Amino acid sequence: MREKLLPIQEAVALIPSGASLAIGGSILRRHPLGFLREMVRQGKTGLHLFTWTSGLAVDFLVGAGCVSKVEAAYVGLDPFGLAQNFRRAVERGEIAIEDFTESSMIARFRAASMGLPCLPTMALLGTDMAERTTLARPITCPFTGQPMHMVAAARAEYTILHGFTSDVYG
Repeated sequence: MREKLLPIQEAVALIPSGASLAIGGSILRRHPLGFLREMVRQGKTGLHLFTWTSGLAVDFLVGAGCVSKVEAAYVGLDPFGLAQNFRRAVERGEIAIEDFTESSMIARFRAASMGLPCLPTMALLGTDMAERTTLARPITCPFTGQPMHMVAAARAEYTILHGFTSDVYG
């Protein structure tokens, strides 16, 4: 096995500005903030973020001017209200957003992890989310005749997670 341990500065240097990143964590927990702080320090910009329910991570990067687009189910600080940097940037048109339900975003990550271009979901039925994105298409189930949507895989070039334990081999 090959050792994979790198100083954080070298690991961040591998990610170019304009890259697409899937960022782990949920609202106020388990965000890879040390890594993201180094991205800000290195001046990364134009990042396209994929996340499930985020708060601190996305708000931090948006506030630092690193982000051009976010695809997520939620960006906020839960009991502390909205993620203010994110909200301001969206209202000013400084970043693009693709809004999904939690389970449809999970379907997008699941499709990517399976190497599939898309997966079906019923989570967008009854919402206008599918009408506001090019990443979801209505279909009819070939087995039951029920309406549903296909959602495109959330394919990121890099995935950044906060790990609790590891060794030099990853």
